Amino acid sequence: GEGGGGISCSLKKAKAARRHHPSTTSSSFGINHFFLRTTLLLLTTATTTIYAADMWYVTWIAGALCNKKPAGDFESWEQSFTTLESCCTAKISYDFDNCCNPTAPGLPSCTEEFCVDRTCANGGLCSKERGMCLCIPPFGLDSNGDCTATGGGSENQFASCVVDVDCPWWSDPLRLEKCDTGSEIPEGVTALDWTKEECCERHFPGSKYCNDIVANVEGGGGGGGGDDDL
Repeated sequence: GEGGGGISCSLKKAKAARRHHPSTTSSSFGINHFFLRTTLLLLTTATTTIYAADMWYVTWIAGALCNKKPAGDFESWEQSFTTLESCCTAKISYDFDNCCNPTAPGLPSCTEEFCVDRTCANGGLCSKERGMCLCIPPFGLDSNGDCTATGGGSENQFASCVVDVDCPWWSDPLRLEKCDTGSEIPEGVTALDWTKEECCERHFPGSKYCNDIVANVEGGGGGGGGDDDL
């Protein structure tokens, strides 16, 4: 009858509404599934980045008593170390010097490894030979071996350097487009380099004048005279 027709019509409308407007449960499932896939993707990417780094392991082979390989190449039973020194200390302590100074091509020594990807604070330089940061006074070494300590009078770590051998280079604030080198670093210098080329590239990129005419400063004296001066 007329009443039955009304009920039938209402049922049809309800079914149509369900088809065009999915339930809240279905929407929640879709959102949760999206976030789950995104999270898994981020975790996979992060894991790949971690495993890309090289780690050290013991070999007991002369010339490379400890060697390195990608972290992802290690078997579950292999012990790995983050540095050559830690590998030598743990596994080859009886022959530490030879372990820390491998002769195999491409392997750094323990002191050289110290400077890999290391930037010393406040313009200091990392010395591969000494395995430490060398600081610009008045900064000195802090407890972490970085150039952040102040006060108490900092030692000039370049005092015994030899010009054109192991002295630092810097941009002299009193000279135009020049890099100087020596054992005494003038006040106002905020960054050091190991070579003239690195200094010129840092402060005067592309400058032929900086690379061709450079004044040497030894023991804190002035630069070369003559046509070196502007």
